[in-house]
Amino acid sequence: MSKIYYFPEGTQTNAYCKRMQDLLSNYGEICKVEKSEFIKNMMLFKRQDVFVVNWLENKIVNKKGGISIYGFFKILIFFLVFRLFFRKFIFVRHNHYPHGCTKKSAQNAKFLVNLLELISHEVMIHSLPDVSGGQKYVPHPLYNKIEGVRPLNIGINNFVIFGRIIRYKKIEEVILSFPKHLKLTIAGKCEDELYLLELKELINNRKNIEIISDFLSDEQVKELILNSQGMLLTHNDNDMIVSGSFFYAMSILSKVYSLRTPFFSWAESELGNGYIEVFDELQQMLLSISSSGERFKNEFKKSPNELFGDDIVVEKLGEILG
Repeated sequence: MSKIYYFPEGTQTNAYCKRMQDLLSNYGEICKVEKSEFIKNMMLFKRQDVFVVNWLENKIVNKKGGISIYGFFKILIFFLVFRLFFRKFIFVRHNHYPHGCTKKSAQNAKFLVNLLELISHEVMIHSLPDVSGGQKYVPHPLYNKIEGVRPLNIGINNFVIFGRIIRYKKIEEVILSFPKHLKLTIAGKCEDELYLLELKELINNRKNIEIISDFLSDEQVKELILNSQGMLLTHNDNDMIVSGSFFYAMSILSKVYSLRTPFFSWAESELGNGYIEVFDELQQMLLSISSSGERFKNEFKKSPNELFGDDIVVEKLGEILG
């Protein structure tokens, strides 16, 4: 049985890694990355089987959003070592370039990530319409097995933004434009205390908007979202490929309202607008959810399980692992 090393390990706030490891375990033993063991194998010129890497490329961007030359060369060396000492080095590309990158540095960052991509044996991407070159499509997994075929939301006139509260998502733009007769709950962890304070100041006199930055259990999050009319996904910058929040919504059978990206347009065409409605700009989205005649769409095509269920993910992983 192959040994599959995976970086990073899953965390309480990011269940994606744990889900991917569970699915990869169909093809081998999932092993923890041990620095001492890795160095020992290097010295013995002993190649390991498979290494799957996520998000290391984020190091090429510094805290100010510019290119970190030191960070790039550090990751470049890592990638070269992985290429040499693993029979199959798989780079999972989650973004076109790291989040938080300035517009001035975006093209350079994308170019550098493209260079890193060339070093790996395989490049995995979770968006079919974004696949290019030698990239291989593997669906992003759902976070749990689902039962049922229709969204379960029971709320009216209340919506949720769920996921990490980060400046690049421009949540302040949603707050400033959100209709006063609708309710919005913004729920997620925020590590930027200054940004959180700025958002709270914006909603100081808005009783229809609430921010929950405390930890919520899975059951609390599920209850919050399903008691709403649906989840809003309002970030669609050019760095983005897919959104983990979208897959969480599909995992609990929640309706999604999103801004347009290649992936979300594809998802709407495959799933139908009963699952996801896509808009070209924020004001169009807010106008639509404000109008009672526009809110309820019920076109259902495929189910989330057909596109993102364990069976199809395992099948595609098998193709990339060879």
